Amino acid sequence: MRRYSSARSRAWFNVTISAPPKGSELRKLHLMDPAAVGKAPYPFKGEGDGMVDKPELKDGHVWINETQYFADIPPVSWEFYIGGYQPAQKWLKDRKGRALSFDDVKHYQSTLKILSETDRIMQTIEMEFEA
Repeated sequence: MRRYSSARSRAWFNVTISAPPKGSELRKLHLMDPAAVGKAPYPFKGEGDGMVDKPELKDGHVWINETQYFADIPPVSWEFYIGGYQPAQKWLKDRKGRALSFDDVKHYQSTLKILSETDRIMQTIEMEFEA
């Protein structure tokens, strides 16, 4: 166990050693390191021009318009919050009225995987606090 002190409260906290390696994993994911992200398993399906109209999660798919969607999305990726906003939703909403390019599709697939992996890793971090 490592000991950390808060200069503000002068309280001592014991933090398990599991946090640093997991923090490293999270950092690599959030920097979109290709080796950390790997292949994103969320295919882009449907016929159309890739125009983002009204993004929504329905039946496990993120629909960008009436005919095109990202398949098999874990709800946690769509609903995940970072700093008060939901990145998977915001990214698409910021592109409303624009057609997604091939690179946009790949980037969004990676983002969905990163959000899912972030949640998975966060669920495994254990911290013990002693006042």
